[in-house]
Amino acid sequence: MSPFQPEAQSAVELWCQLQPDETDGSHPETSITSCQLGHFRVEEQIGRGGMGAVYRAVDTRLDRVVALKVLSPTQSHDLGSIERFRNEARSAARMDHDNIARVYYFGEDQGLSFIAFEFVHGGNVKELIERRGLLPPADAVNYALQVAQALRHTDAAGVVHRDIKPSNIIITPAGRAKLVDLGLARKRDPQATNDLTVDGTTLGTFDYISPEQAKDPKKVDVRSDIYSLGCTLFHMLTGEPPYPKGTMLQKLLDHQAKGIPDASERNPRIPPELSAVVRKMMASEPNDRYATPERLIDDLKLMAHRCGLRPVQNEGEIWVRPRRTDGWDLWKNYGSWIVAATFLLIVVFAIDYTQRSDTNVALLPNVDTVESTDEETVVENSSESMADQSSPPASRRIVPGNDEGLAVNHQDPSTNGVDGRPVAPFSNTTSNVVEPESGILSSLITGGPEEAPFGPVPLDSPNEIPLPITSRPGNNLEGDLSDFDINGLQDLPTRVATPSHQEGKGWPVPEDANAGITSPPTVSKDPFIVVVNGVQRGSYPTLEAACTHAPTDASIELAFDGESADVQTPLVVSGKRLFIRQAEGHRPTLRFSAPAEWRLGRQGKTVSMIEVSHGSLEIYNVDIQLDVSADLDIQQWNVIALNDAKELSLRGVSVTVENAETRSVAIVELSEPVGRFDRITPPSVQVNATDCFFRGHSDLILDHNVDPADIRLTNVAVALEGTVIRIEGTDQTTVGTDMNEALAVNLEIKQVTAWLGSGMARFEVNSNHSVPKLTVDADDSVIAISSSVPLIRMQGEFDLHDFEDRLEWSDQATFLHGPSFSAGEPVWQIVTPGRSRNLDRDEFDDRWNRGRGPIRRAFGPLLNAQPGLPFARITREDLELFRDAEQENPAVNGAIDGADAGVKWEAPRLPSFDANESIP
Repeated sequence: MSPFQPEAQSAVELWCQLQPDETDGSHPETSITSCQLGHFRVEEQIGRGGMGAVYRAVDTRLDRVVALKVLSPTQSHDLGSIERFRNEARSAARMDHDNIARVYYFGEDQGLSFIAFEFVHGGNVKELIERRGLLPPADAVNYALQVAQALRHTDAAGVVHRDIKPSNIIITPAGRAKLVDLGLARKRDPQATNDLTVDGTTLGTFDYISPEQAKDPKKVDVRSDIYSLGCTLFHMLTGEPPYPKGTMLQKLLDHQAKGIPDASERNPRIPPELSAVVRKMMASEPNDRYATPERLIDDLKLMAHRCGLRPVQNEGEIWVRPRRTDGWDLWKNYGSWIVAATFLLIVVFAIDYTQRSDTNVALLPNVDTVESTDEETVVENSSESMADQSSPPASRRIVPGNDEGLAVNHQDPSTNGVDGRPVAPFSNTTSNVVEPESGILSSLITGGPEEAPFGPVPLDSPNEIPLPITSRPGNNLEGDLSDFDINGLQDLPTRVATPSHQEGKGWPVPEDANAGITSPPTVSKDPFIVVVNGVQRGSYPTLEAACTHAPTDASIELAFDGESADVQTPLVVSGKRLFIRQAEGHRPTLRFSAPAEWRLGRQGKTVSMIEVSHGSLEIYNVDIQLDVSADLDIQQWNVIALNDAKELSLRGVSVTVENAETRSVAIVELSEPVGRFDRITPPSVQVNATDCFFRGHSDLILDHNVDPADIRLTNVAVALEGTVIRIEGTDQTTVGTDMNEALAVNLEIKQVTAWLGSGMARFEVNSNHSVPKLTVDADDSVIAISSSVPLIRMQGEFDLHDFEDRLEWSDQATFLHGPSFSAGEPVWQIVTPGRSRNLDRDEFDDRWNRGRGPIRRAFGPLLNAQPGLPFARITREDLELFRDAEQENPAVNGAIDGADAGVKWEAPRLPSFDANESIP
């Protein structure tokens, strides 16, 4: 008998004991939990394959859970298999990365070889796909990006995995992707002679194997792993491998010769850009793929950003000294950029110089006295008048459409100049022409003392002023010269045309000169002013530009009345706290609509005009209007979206939604979390609105989240075709198991008047979604429903009793009205598959009659508003309390303090949209 036979017999017996299907476990000595290999105590089997099995075990020395991979007895006595197994352990030992399962130990006991790996809690991607069918693009990109980062680490260590597939990627409850099973991994070395792969064999999984690996597994590099990751990403996005049909041989042929499939054709939700990335990863020729994981990571990061993902900061920080770099290193690393930037600057300066040399700007100086002659006169400005000036010079502009061409002072329509004297039309009594200005000041402005581009301008009458010649055709210069600093230049002589001297002092304006002329509101080219600690830091043409450049805690002041010159484009406030407010003396309107480029392919997505991500935003005394485009196939429009934001505060703000096609619109959306790794309960997002008016075809709040939120409405008027809050929740697979307990959304309303078309609150829950609990606390408010819908409606694939637990209501001195409050109509309606429940007015009162005081319900008209009135046109008059001598309105004098319930219209900054006011 061979000396190895007893050991082999022992290994077989132990192996049989390790198989849970080969013993009933009734005898402790044959139970799997009684097995021990080395210092590892086996607890249960978690996987099984052709070469062995994987168990959850406990390291008795360090008291930690491990994944114990054990070779079968047959493989444990095959020298080639043992060497390959040891190679797997060595390859894994070279890895030290958060996205790769670490190896702890390699050993042999009782004739069985084993490796102790890091035990990764969670399930693999294959199981995730089987359970969900396919993954949302954001999740798929998230996992693929993490695996690509793992491949960057393996490539740096000179290791090729050679078996990237969904079952080898484990997703932890925290959202971390872990690459496991380096059983086929090999050291990348063209001269290696100890590779364990037999010539002519094929290693890998046929659904994900690269063409070159199918031909010769020994002649592969990281590009083969990138191909397999591309197939895995394709599987995640579409729910099936790239080539799902056919035999193993047919699949191998498809990988080599068949055209690369387009993932977006199988799943229209996939953006074309992401599909292009997948196709590049799956190129048949290695040279056509991403050459390195780094380049793949760059594109996947771009896709992640477009999907709304963001990286999670590592817990540890490393502090280092700045590395000194000599001149040669700087030139080697950045020389090409320096050359390109220098060339660009030269081109810009050349263009600017050319434009300046082609431009002659006429400037009217401020003067004290003018001696009238028939010839040109040199006038000197008075330095004393400039020194006494307490405010900036008034801007001199030509009123568009003014036939007389009069210069209008924006501070006073009747005067122009710093000393307030009126300005008369220019006239040359000799030749009836106005000569272009010359002199030192003109030279400074135009860049040179050259003639006006078109020469003298003939006049038809002595009282006519021509429009100033400021540029050649096509330059289209705008603005005025009020910002030009002329301090210190007032003593410079300036040559001007001789005015016609008329009776009286100064330069009188003809009596009829201003007849019928109205000065338009002054709108600066850059009306969005960034202010930090009371100091202006810059001005910008759009709100988006101002928000991009503003530092945290900055204020953006809107220095215009009514709408700005340009329609605002969508913007993002990320990682900072900003304040948007009106400049003193102004009441601005921000009008948002879809940019023209959205018509080129922005379809089927959620769009937000203002997105607040990981930051806070406060808006004061601003009117906002959203124009929803009817010709765009966009599923959800939002005025403001909060993506893991801290706070949104609105004071003195009005929002009007123009939505002719009645698309799904929300004024504030609590966005669905994506890409979050940590599952610690986040702090409540704060949404506060005070002295505000919301109206139009939209919901006020749309909650796509399960995170806690505190929503406070104080002295707010609401006229919406939708609801105050619509809750849809979040896919349960995107939240950890420790967050399955419902968190609360607290809705506090005080002194609110609401005219609603779809009820107060609505739950719409899809399959596998979890929703938060809604807690309503109302005081001194009036809520009227315009149509025959319930006050509260819950519908979806959710348990009936779970729905009931998702609402808590409390109110005091709050009055409700609507068709559903008539006898027998449901006020609170719950609809689930196969079951439903309707609570009428009395049942609703009985259920929630536990507030801070007696609950009073009203059943007659409460407001002046009538059904059928467009919600975007509702004004203060419509939302005022209905008053009729013959019919008592309990909301009149019905507040806790004896005043009227609902909005206090006398609040100074509350927008009212009176009937005589124009719609913004």
